[in-house]
Amino acid sequence: MLLRRLLPGLLCLATLLAATSSNAEEQERFYFTGYGGYRFGTSFEAQWAGPGGGRSTPVNIPGGGEFGFAIDFRLTRSLMLEASYDRQSTTLRFDDRELSDMGVELWQAGLHYEFVKPEDYELDGYFLFTLGVTRLDPSEMSSETRFSGAIGLGTKAFFTDNIGVRIQGRFSVASFGDGALLCAISNNCYVPPDWIWLYLGDITAGIVVRL
Repeated sequence: MLLRRLLPGLLCLATLLAATSSNAEEQERFYFTGYGGYRFGTSFEAQWAGPGGGRSTPVNIPGGGEFGFAIDFRLTRSLMLEASYDRQSTTLRFDDRELSDMGVELWQAGLHYEFVKPEDYELDGYFLFTLGVTRLDPSEMSSETRFSGAIGLGTKAFFTDNIGVRIQGRFSVASFGDGALLCAISNNCYVPPDWIWLYLGDITAGIVVRL
């Protein structure tokens, strides 16, 4: 008799616990995105510290293709933690002379906030804020790694429960203080005359997998 009286309540409790567990699993999903895109070119003023140096001259980093990946971990229904890495293969130019092939790498981590989440279909609009480092890696000179931050805006559309596309625009800035910026093998360096900021912008698209 006692078991019969308790059975409906136990069934309700089991159902509630199962729903709670399901919701928790939904909130704790991982997302992996592999993407490619285009990073726009940028430039800054510097001086060549070697023979014939002294005048301020633009250092140019032409735009080009990039590739990378992002990993997200859901904290709440709208908020995720994100870590990302991407690399652009480009060149380093000084006073219209090509000096070296160069890679531009961004290592970032921060918050991914979904601000549009319609209930009728899987389309998410999101805002991105990250901090990390930007690395300039020329093949013929010393590399430079500096603190940077980025903001982004994008959307994700899922065609199945686990697979979709992600499109994003992003703007990042890295700080470079006084002193040698990029040094050649001969120890001659490009020196920024003042504190400079390296601005980078990109547009990317890729495949996102929800795990």
